[in-house]
Amino acid sequence: MSRDLEGGGAGTAAAEREKREKDPQQALKELLQERLDLYRIEIEENELNLRRNIILGGVFYFDMLQIPPQPKKVGNWVICQLETPQARKTNKQ
Repeated sequence: MSRDLEGGGAGTAAAEREKREKDPQQALKELLQERLDLYRIEIEENELNLRRNIILGGVFYFDMLQIPPQPKKVGNWVICQLETPQARKTNKQ
């Protein structure tokens, strides 16, 4: 209906209808291509297309029950306390 209003009027609509009746597959392909062209966007060479990227994952939450020991700088040295994993602590006892 919107095509009738756009430009050619009734003559154009009749011509399009006649063309569709002759080759419905070709007319369907053309109609699909017109719809796809509506979603096509022009992007300059230096622009980033954010529609091409997807979000992977989401928000990650980390529950830290205690702050791990922080390294200490003494002169030119950095002293770090190493902790054994929790599983090894329980096996030794």
